[in-house]
Amino acid sequence: MKLGTKVRQLREKFCYSQDDLAAYLKTSRATVAQMELGNRVIDSVTLEKIADFFGCDPLVFFKEKQTDGDPVAILFRANADLKTNSELKECVANCLKLGRESRNLREILKIEGNPLTTASYLLKPPASKWEAKEQGIRIAGQERSRLNLGHQPITDVIKLIESQGILIGQEEMPDDISGFTIADKTRGLFIFVNSNHPGVRVRFSLVHEYCHALLDTDRPVSVSHLSKNSELLEVRANAFAAHFLVPDDICRDKVRELGKGFPSRDEESIYDENESLAIHKRNIRSEQSIQLFEVAGMSMWFGVSIPTMLYRLKNTDFLSNDELDRLLKENHGPYGNHLRVLMKETVIETVFQTTDIFRMRVFNMALEALRRNEISTGKCMEIASLTGISTEKAFAIIQDFDSP
Repeated sequence: MKLGTKVRQLREKFCYSQDDLAAYLKTSRATVAQMELGNRVIDSVTLEKIADFFGCDPLVFFKEKQTDGDPVAILFRANADLKTNSELKECVANCLKLGRESRNLREILKIEGNPLTTASYLLKPPASKWEAKEQGIRIAGQERSRLNLGHQPITDVIKLIESQGILIGQEEMPDDISGFTIADKTRGLFIFVNSNHPGVRVRFSLVHEYCHALLDTDRPVSVSHLSKNSELLEVRANAFAAHFLVPDDICRDKVRELGKGFPSRDEESIYDENESLAIHKRNIRSEQSIQLFEVAGMSMWFGVSIPTMLYRLKNTDFLSNDELDRLLKENHGPYGNHLRVLMKETVIETVFQTTDIFRMRVFNMALEALRRNEISTGKCMEIASLTGISTEKAFAIIQDFDSP
C-alpha cells in the first residue's frame, strides 16, 4: 500500500480533515491532497511531523496493519474540544517525542531498567464514592511514605512527579478540563495540565493526574473534566490529591500551632501511685475560632487554594458546617479577594519554576551518546530542543563538550 494512501486512511480513521493536517504541517490543503494521492513525495521530516499529528510512531506507516489503540488518537478523537487546539497537539507531540527519544537513548547506551519509575498499586475498581474516597486517602498516605516526604509540605510538585519518570506539559485547554494523563506502553507516562487555571488549581491538578498515573495505567488516556467530579475515579483522584497535599496529621499540627482546635474543656488526671488528681482547663470559644486569614496562611504553607484548605479543616473536624459556610462566604467576598492577591493565586509561573529532572536526564544521555559517537551533533541538537534548551545554548554546550 502506498504511503500517501496510509496517511489518508489514518486521517479518515481519526476523523480529521485535510485542512486539519495541513494546518499542523503549515502547508496548504492542496499539498496534503497531493501527498495522499501519491503525486508528492513525503520526506522523512514531513513523515515524522505527520506521525506527531496522529500521536503515533512513524513506523506505523510501514506496517501492514494499523492499530486504533494509540492513546493520543483516543484523546483527541474522544474530546472534540481538544481536537482543534493546535498548540496543545504540538505540546503533546513534543512530550511524546521526548519519551520516544528517552527510550531510544537507553537502548543505544544499553541502560537496562528504568530507575525513574512510578509505584504499582493493585486495587479493585471502587464500587461506591465512599470506597473511592477511602482508596484515594489510603494510597496518598502510602505514597507519601514511599517518597519519604515526612512532615513537610511539597514545595516543588513538578520536580517530585518528574523524579518518578513522568513527563509533564502545560497548555491552554477548555476551562472544564483540568488536565489529562497518557499511559503509553512504548513511551511512558505523561501528564498535561491546563495553563489557564490559577497556580494553586494547577498544583492540585498535577497531583490529581499523578493519582491517575499511579492507579489507572490500564486506561491509555484519563481526561479530568471538572463537571464530571462525581465519577468514581475522579472522586478517588480528588481524595488522593487533597490528602497527599494536606495530610490529616500535618493539618492538625498546623492548627495547634495557632493555639486553636482544642476542645472547650481539657481534662487530665495526675496519678501519684496512690490516687489520681483531676485537673481542668477551659478554652474560650471565641479564642478557638479559626479565621480566614489563618486559613490563607495555612493554604500558602501547603500550596493549596483557600477552599481546599477549608474543606480539609472541615474533614479533620476543626470546622463545623456553620463555620465552613461563614468562611466560604468571606472567601468569596472582598476580604477573600485581598487575601488571594497576597497569595498570588493567579501566578501560574511559580508552579513551573523548576528544574525538569526528566528532561535534563534525557539531554545528559544524548551528550553521552554523542561522546560515544552513537548519535550525530545534529541529533543531539534536536534532542536538546525537545528538552527546552535553546539552539544557542545547546550549541555552546556541545561545542565546549567536544573541545579537548
